[in-house]
Amino acid sequence: MKTTREAHIRWCRDRALEILGEGDISGAYASMYSGLREHPATKDHPELEEGATLLVILMMGDSADNVRKFIESIE
Repeated sequence: MKTTREAHIRWCRDRALEILGEGDISGAYASMYSGLREHPATKDHPELEEGATLLVILMMGDSADNVRKFIESIE
């Protein structure tokens, strides 16, 4: 059974937010990124490029709130 684009994004978001809730900021981002890349309808999602920029910011000490906003903004 194929998962719809919307269901896949929801699954990616839930998984990433769970990881973020455990305090793993970079792991949450990585989970969202890799999850989106797994589905044909989201593998070229435009937010992936923005996420790459966010990753650089993360490496400079950005907050979990900004990662949460990014994860929750994916549609």
